[in-house]
Amino acid sequence: MQRIKNKNIFRQFIKTELPYEYLAARLKGRKTNITRKWDVILSSDSPADTLLLTRYKLMHETSKNISEDFLNKELFWLYKQMNFKLRQNFFPLFFYFELRKIIACLRLKQSEEEKYRIQNILKYSLLSKQVQHLLTDENSFDYTIKNLLSYLIYCFPLYEKLLKIIESSYFQKQIEQALYELFFYSIKKINIHPAVKKYLIFNIDSINILALYKSLGYSEKTIRFIKGGFIDINKFYTALEKGSYQDLKKICALFRPRALEEYDINYIENFLLNGLLEKSTQLYRQYSDIGFILYYITLVLVEAKYSSLIIYGQNIEKSILQNELNL
Repeated sequence: MQRIKNKNIFRQFIKTELPYEYLAARLKGRKTNITRKWDVILSSDSPADTLLLTRYKLMHETSKNISEDFLNKELFWLYKQMNFKLRQNFFPLFFYFELRKIIACLRLKQSEEEKYRIQNILKYSLLSKQVQHLLTDENSFDYTIKNLLSYLIYCFPLYEKLLKIIESSYFQKQIEQALYELFFYSIKKINIHPAVKKYLIFNIDSINILALYKSLGYSEKTIRFIKGGFIDINKFYTALEKGSYQDLKKICALFRPRALEEYDINYIENFLLNGLLEKSTQLYRQYSDIGFILYYITLVLVEAKYSSLIIYGQNIEKSILQNELNL
C-alpha cells in the first residue's frame, strides 16, 4: 500500500508527541460545549439571537460567516493538536476538507468580481503559504492549475492523469469532478486507518446521493457519479435514467434507515449529514480512539450546518426550520 506524502501542501506545525489520551481529554471537554439542544433554541422567541449568545458570541463580533469560520477554526485547531501519527492517519480527511476549499477558490478565481472572497475561504486553512499564494495571486487560471497539480501529485500520484487533459475543454468543464474523483480513487490505494477510509467512503455515497437529487429535476443525464462508495453505483444511474424519486428514496434507505420524507435541498443535506453522524457513531464503537475523533468532527459539522440555517434563516417559519433540522 502506498504511503501518503504531504510535504509542502499543508502548513508545517511544530511536531508534538503528546499521546492520544491528551487530545481525547481535550475533545471530551470541548464536546460538552457543542450545541445539540436545537429544539430548545428553536422554542425561544428569537432562535438566532439565542444561538449567538452561546459560544458563537465572539465569532459574531468578528466574522461575516460565523458558522463556516467557526467550523474551519475548530478543524484547524484539531489538526494542530494531533501528534505525528494522528496527522498521518487523518491527513486524507483533512485534505478532503481543504480540497473543497481549493475547488471553491478555483471557482471564484474564474470570476473576476469575486476574487476577494478567496481570502475569506482560506482564513483558517491548513494549506501552506505557497499553495494559498497560488490561489490568491493574480496569475491566470491555467497557471494556477498547472502549479497546483504539482502539490496534489506529490500527495496523490493519481492526479498526474490530469496533466494529459489539462488543456482540453473537457477538463475546464469537469475540473471539480476530476479533482474529487481522483482523490477518492486514491483512497483505495493508500495506507490509512480503516476508520478514516470508511468515513471517506461514506462521503462518496453522500456526494452521489446529493448529485442524484440535484439531477432529477433536470433533463440533463450526462452526470458522472463517483465510483468506490458502499452503494452500488449502477443504482444511481438507474434512478437517474428513470428520473425516479422513489428510487432516490430507496438509495437513501441504504445510506440511512430513516425514511426520506421531504425533497427540500436543505432537508436532504441535513438528512445525509445526520446519516454521516450515525455512521461516525458506529465507527466510534468499532474503533474507540480514531472513531471518537471522527465522531467529534461530525458533531462539529452538524453544529455548523444547523447554526447556519438558524442564523441566516431567522425569517423562516419555525415549523420549516424544524423539518430542515430533522427535529
